[in-house]
Amino acid sequence: MYFYFLNKVIQNNIFAFLEILAIISLDFITQEKIMSTLVKSIIETTEINNLKPDFSVLKIIPKDIAGQSQTLIFSSTNKHSLQLLTTNNFPEQTQHLITQLQSKGYQTQLFYTTNEGFSQALNRYEELSEQEHLAFLQSEKEKKAD
Repeated sequence: MYFYFLNKVIQNNIFAFLEILAIISLDFITQEKIMSTLVKSIIETTEINNLKPDFSVLKIIPKDIAGQSQTLIFSSTNKHSLQLLTTNNFPEQTQHLITQLQSKGYQTQLFYTTNEGFSQALNRYEELSEQEHLAFLQSEKEKKAD
């Protein structure tokens, strides 16, 4: 529910903003709760460098689709819960990816970043490729040793 409101505010939708104000005035949610959710949902570029990516879930969204939609999976809190990172430049594509993931039984949590932050996160696909290549070379080396 909070992410719905957050997404509307980010899109500068005045009607959604008024809806949030109405809900706050009805005391359904406090302003502090909305702000804490907003702050927790934004990942700064410097924080992205400190995140240790979960390469097992990164592959769920292929690099080309992640780049086009500017949405990727950076972590998994458990087997069926994914944390996604987006710039929100392409909200329809992001929502489509979320819908696809949810139809496969995943729960999603969306985090926002800048274009620069997303570019840094997208480099994780290169790290994944390097890791897979090194693992392949190691397995070939072990086969030759046997």
